[in-house]
Amino acid sequence: MFNFTFIITNLELDPEDIIRIYRNRGHKENFIKEAKNGFACEKMSSTNFGANEIKLQIAMLAYNFNNCFRRVCLPKNIQPSRMETVRTQLVKIAAKLVRSGRYWTWKLCSSFVYKDMFKKTLENISRIPRLE
Repeated sequence: MFNFTFIITNLELDPEDIIRIYRNRGHKENFIKEAKNGFACEKMSSTNFGANEIKLQIAMLAYNFNNCFRRVCLPKNIQPSRMETVRTQLVKIAAKLVRSGRYWTWKLCSSFVYKDMFKKTLENISRIPRLE
């Protein structure tokens, strides 16, 4: 019904501006949390600065690729989900690789809960123009 928020600050701004600043800050913290948890940026694995820099750049490239994939390929209802949710619902799934004639196909588990979402994602991927 109501969502109460209390902010204690020493900023001398209008209340609306203070709320906007803190909401933006929370939004940015969600991006950081997603990078840490979804793309293994929570700790650096080397004592070498250059190696850690490269690891972080690769992780950010993957993060940006993931955001593009979400906007272009995923159904609207899963787009705002965290990376771990996308992995659980669309990647970590039971399937069997079956050969029929000259073709290999994936047979999804009959009890796969997210089958419609999976098929919609594949349809969206197939609509992407191919680079030649």
